[in-house]
Amino acid sequence: MSFFSRLTDIVTTNMTDFLEKSDDPQLVLQQLITEMEAGVSSAQRSAVAALARTQKLAHDLERYQERIQFWNSKAKESVQLQQEDLAKRCLIHRRETVDVAAALEDQYQEALAKAEHLKLTLRALEARLQEAKRRHARLNQAEETASSLEVQTLLTEIKAAEAEVPTPHFDLEAAEAEALQKLEAETKEIDLEAFKAQMDL
Repeated sequence: MSFFSRLTDIVTTNMTDFLEKSDDPQLVLQQLITEMEAGVSSAQRSAVAALARTQKLAHDLERYQERIQFWNSKAKESVQLQQEDLAKRCLIHRRETVDVAAALEDQYQEALAKAEHLKLTLRALEARLQEAKRRHARLNQAEETASSLEVQTLLTEIKAAEAEVPTPHFDLEAAEAEALQKLEAETKEIDLEAFKAQMDL
């Protein structure tokens, strides 16, 4: 399942909504991070390509501007030499070069704006990715803390239960005294029976 259909979704999405609606926030967050990392890589490639195109257009535009200056200079030289036909030819080339340079200027400005937009988008994506990673780290830390607390609680309960177990205690003297009393009682009972037998009772 993909969470984002466009790069801008990564920037505008509310991660808290995803996490609150999920039964496993950590798993969802990891999936979000994976998609964000892919989005950042894609944005980086696009930004690099846009920058390269901007640089190429700037280079081409500079060359055409140099050609404009060249044809303008040659036209002036032709006029000074009274070579009107050559001057007209130079001016024709100059006009054609100006038209191309104007088109390149439009393309350059458009590419420049796109490159700047992609650069800003990339920064925003990287910021969102770092935010997601921080949240993921906090979740991991929270789980580790919860696990540690659970272990500590269990240990406390075990120690408490061990403390409640009565320590076996055997009073040997009391047991001997009780046994002696029973023995004496049995002896008296036996003597009395024998006495009665002798009396034919």
